[in-house]
Amino acid sequence: MLNLSSPRGFIRASRDFKIKLALFLFLSLFLPFFSKAAENSGIFINEISWMGAKIEGIDSKNWWRYEWLEIYNNNEAPAVLDGWKIELNRVSLDWALDLKGEVLGKSYFLVSASDKIPSFDLNYSNLSGKFVNSGQKVLLKNKEGEIADEVNCENGWFAGDNETKQTMEKKNSALPGNDPDNWQDSENSGGTPKAKNSATADFYKEPEIKTEPASETAFELPAQSNREEEETILEKAGTAIKENVYPGGIIFNEILPSPEGADEENEWIEIFNKNNFEIDLSGWKMSDANGKTINYIFPQGIKLGPKKFLVLKRPETKIVLNNDADGLRLFTPDGNLADSVNYEKASVGLSYNLTASDWMWSGSPSPGSENAIYSENITPAPGENLAASEKAADSATKNNLAQINESFPGNSNSFPILIFAAFLALFSGIIILVLRKVASK
Repeated sequence: MLNLSSPRGFIRASRDFKIKLALFLFLSLFLPFFSKAAENSGIFINEISWMGAKIEGIDSKNWWRYEWLEIYNNNEAPAVLDGWKIELNRVSLDWALDLKGEVLGKSYFLVSASDKIPSFDLNYSNLSGKFVNSGQKVLLKNKEGEIADEVNCENGWFAGDNETKQTMEKKNSALPGNDPDNWQDSENSGGTPKAKNSATADFYKEPEIKTEPASETAFELPAQSNREEEETILEKAGTAIKENVYPGGIIFNEILPSPEGADEENEWIEIFNKNNFEIDLSGWKMSDANGKTINYIFPQGIKLGPKKFLVLKRPETKIVLNNDADGLRLFTPDGNLADSVNYEKASVGLSYNLTASDWMWSGSPSPGSENAIYSENITPAPGENLAASEKAADSATKNNLAQINESFPGNSNSFPILIFAAFLALFSGIIILVLRKVASK
């Protein structure tokens, strides 16, 4: 214990106090600045079926096992979720799930407890029973462990109905999740997995959904029962969620606007199914953007298997891909835009390919298979210079830099922030020098 009555004890106490004060000021000033790294990621929790879902052929007392959670990417660019996590908390961590896969721009990513929940991206049976009826805090964390979104329902879920199985869904999907007023009961039982939220939501209008009426025998199980683990995939059964909602994950993957040979015979468009299940494309529509617009309606009975490609040639679609510039649009049967792509001038023999970061030209067209993108294949299209070509070749690196840049909102005003940080560093250095001088006496 220090003796403050002596000069040496008083000086030592004063020095310790100044050091602690300097550390406190430093942490108070700098920690808020660095804590912004995960803000405005644009990836949010969008809908939670914490109460489970009605499944045909399954006893109503077991419907709680069919839980799911939906994530929405409000950015234009796709996002890789490898390394991201979902955490469920009350007093402490209840459960965590490692995410994997990719969510397209302006699209959805569905995590389900069963393959009987339509349009899932990640099927994880151990999710069954992990949502507690009394409420939990749900965290979405990026691969750095920072909180990208938070829905704090420790005192009770903001919305959703356990008896009717109406889900808890956002009104505005583009906003973070901690505002209770931005959540509502889904319009229909079963909610809108992998699709736009209900028509009563403020952000957008929902496609028509048809559901069977709620069962008279449905009842709420105790919270203890709701948290039981299921270690195996539940028995096969049909789903009672009868939907007229079309899943995402059907995208343009590669196009050949200027083939070697006659354009009329050799142009083609490739579509890819990102989902883990087959999609019926009957009634879907594709059209070009420039020149005379041609609408191609997919014929009845055409289906695209999971992770499969579909190559459509010009003689079939009648769609003309202009060599100077053009674009394509893909629509679901209810008229919603599913995907689009635009390109500038095309060189002979080069295909336009979707990559993880952007679209690129390639000298190795690969219809019906994975895209072949190599640095030696990237060739400038007519009118492009070498710098433009190098930019395309380095797009993956630039995309990573862009992601880092986006994690610091307001980067256009970064110069004043850097000046302020430099001033704080200088100020801290002076304090340390003074304290060392005091300590040496």
